[in-house]
Amino acid sequence: MLESNSDSIQKAGGPKTPAGKARSSRNALKHGVFAAVPIIQGQESWQAWETHLNGLIESLKPIGYFENLLVFRLACLSWRLSRVTRFEAEVTASNVARTEVDLNNDPRYLCKPEKDLALLVKLEKRRRRLPEPELLDKVARYESSIERSFFRTLHELERLQAVRCGAVVSPPAVVDVDVTVQTEEPTKSDANLIPSSTSLDLGQPRLQNEPT
Repeated sequence: MLESNSDSIQKAGGPKTPAGKARSSRNALKHGVFAAVPIIQGQESWQAWETHLNGLIESLKPIGYFENLLVFRLACLSWRLSRVTRFEAEVTASNVARTEVDLNNDPRYLCKPEKDLALLVKLEKRRRRLPEPELLDKVARYESSIERSFFRTLHELERLQAVRCGAVVSPPAVVDVDVTVQTEEPTKSDANLIPSSTSLDLGQPRLQNEPT
């Protein structure tokens, strides 16, 4: 009986068509590492996450566990990028909404005519459409870091898919950059290579035919 089951399993061999293989490999998204989704409970929608993930799967068509793992990482990274955009929009909207209250409570504007105050509020709202420079710098650096990870992952996925389709692809280049700044004092051996000013002839220059 066991031999019969084993034979039937071997004969079945799993999905045969590319579409079937893709569907089978996507089952991994429901288990293990793929179960940890980047959703903030009470703030973000599970349905929106699934729509986002399924959209990437349909666009990139991963096959196999590793390709699906890369697509899942792309989904997480792009989800975090969209969160940065929402954060910036929410902070900006909050700052703009507080403009009138902030100016009305500012002692510098208490004696301003209502017409002038209305103009100041309008100009201040325009200024607040951009976050403060310190916050803007932090957001930009965070966004750039996520984007670099996103495109590295995307390029690796494209490389693996090209290899799977029979293309000859060179391995990704890895470059080690040493950014260490040399701050140590020169060693004794290094000092011997540096000419001392006392060993130089600092006397008056001689004429070509002048005897030494």
